[in-house]
Parts: sequence; structure tokens; C-alpha cells
Amino acid sequence: MKSFILLLFLVTTYPVCASGIDVVQLRQLYYRAHESEECSDRFCQQAATISERSEPIFLCYKAMASFMRCRRVLNPYSKFSSFNDGKKLLEYAIKNDPNNVEIRFMRFCVQSQAPRILSYNDNLSEDKTVVLKCWKKIADNDLKEKIRSFMLRYGNCSVQERLYLQ
Repeated sequence: MKSFILLLFLVTTYPVCASGIDVVQLRQLYYRAHESEECSDRFCQQAATISERSEPIFLCYKAMASFMRCRRVLNPYSKFSSFNDGKKLLEYAIKNDPNNVEIRFMRFCVQSQAPRILSYNDNLSEDKTVVLKCWKKIADNDLKEKIRSFMLRYGNCSVQERLYLQ
């Protein structure tokens, strides 16, 4: 009985998309995708199975796969097209789940690292505010550590914000 309750809790805690992968697995694939081309391919293949009608968090990771493809293509038109596809998906995900701190964090990451020429940096302060506001409520320690690490390294945090994230 205890096992059943634990399984029920885990199933209802982390959303699972139609392809059977849960958010934690997808997040792990995404962060490992930066380690090697093989890991990147695995993440992009998994993201390709995500339906356009999936929950916003899955659309967010599908968007991240589009952004990742930008780095791998040489053709400038293909790069720009892939970037715009990712941008549309990410904005759609935020529109449908504006209070999801993970999606807001992912947009913050993209916007803080995107070249200025792309003009995709309008929501940096808004997303940073949401992330910091929700910081104490984040129960997922893996996500919390990923946010802390990125924010301290690239987040342009004030001394007070850095102390808050410690």
C-alpha cells in the first residue's frame, strides 16, 4: 500500500508527456545535452516526440531543442528560423503557464545568452523577478540548484540577490 501511495504521488507530482518521459528526465537530458553531441542528439530526439498540444513545460523543452539546433546549423537562414521556432514555442508555453518558475527561468537563460541583434531580451527583469519571488517555494532541489548555479554565474544578480540565493 505504501508503494502504491508513493507511486501515485510521483505520478501526480511530475507531469508526463504523451511520449512517456517526465519533466525531470527531460530536464536531465537537456542539461546533459551540453556535454556532447550524442547527448544533444538524444535530447533533440526526445523533444521531437513532444506534441504541440502537450503541457507548457514540455513545450518549453521542445523550444530549448530548437534553440539548441541554432548552434548546430551553419546556414544563417536555418539558424534564424530555428531560433524563431523556439521563441514562438517558449512564448506560447509562458502564455499558457505564466507562473511556472521553470519556464520563466528557461526564458531568462535564453534571453540573457541570446545575441543582442536578435532583440530577444525584453523580459529579463520580469523573469528574474518571478524566479526570485518563487525561489523559496521551489520544492524540486535539482531545479533549485540549476537555477542557483545559473543565476549566480550569469544572472547579473546584486549582492542582496546573491545572498538570497545562497
